[in-house]
Amino acid sequence: MSENKFTEGPWQRDKYGSVIAPDGEKVAFRGVTIMCSGSFDRIAEAEANTDLVAAATELLALLVESQTSIGGDWRQRRDIAIAKARGES
Repeated sequence: MSENKFTEGPWQRDKYGSVIAPDGEKVAFRGVTIMCSGSFDRIAEAEANTDLVAAATELLALLVESQTSIGGDWRQRRDIAIAKARGES
């Protein structure tokens, strides 16, 4: 069992737009983000929020790692995580 109180990552969006864990279990359903958007005019914003949620575990891991070291491939992994959070990957 994880020491974290959240589902281990990295998370991804599946072909239906839901956020899933490495084992394929759903972390967040696409329908939730759409319903939370409040209107059809805000669906693009809801989709962007889902991208951000999908990147959360990687962003957290990089922040924790940066507490002790900023060497190696950290910058590349940082850039990948940022692109994912922005929906660019």
